[in-house]
Amino acid sequence: MDNINEEEFYIEELQNDLLGFLGDRVGSLAMFESKPKLADILKTIQDVKNKTNDQHLGEIKSQSKVMFDEIMRKNEKDIDIHIDYEDIKTVSEGSPLRALIWFILWSGRYNIKTNFIPDLCIIFGKVLKVLTEMQLDVSDLDNKLIWTNIMKECDPDVGQFTYFSKNKDLLFEFIKKICHLLGKTFE
Repeated sequence: MDNINEEEFYIEELQNDLLGFLGDRVGSLAMFESKPKLADILKTIQDVKNKTNDQHLGEIKSQSKVMFDEIMRKNEKDIDIHIDYEDIKTVSEGSPLRALIWFILWSGRYNIKTNFIPDLCIIFGKVLKVLTEMQLDVSDLDNKLIWTNIMKECDPDVGQFTYFSKNKDLLFEFIKKICHLLGKTFE
């Protein structure tokens, strides 16, 4: 396993499972597309329609600008900003909001189609709402009760998602996979 412990190997398997799901079932994996610039990802996040004035989606939008500025200050001479998955814990220590935004930036930069980012932001707004209301941390996302609560929050918005074609089962499967990955990453 090339200097990788069992936990890291398991998290890598979860990442691969999520990416396979996004490619095969959702169609949102950016396989052969050029990688967008971080500024373009930020613009996409900022342009997400907040139809219901969702406070948590608003927090994701405003904090994404703060994190973008931090990343750019550290990399001001870099033309191509690299975000490493291994950095997630240090970048977001103690902040579920920062962990979720970091994941949006990372996956938007390397894995998903840009037009999937709005769906991800809306879902993560619901994730943040559940975590905040239940006073939980990202490590608590690896829990079926939490997945169910997030799905209940997403249910009224199913029609506005681009990639889930009003398919609640597909959305719920995505929520389970993404929460399982994030929960295990922060365990």
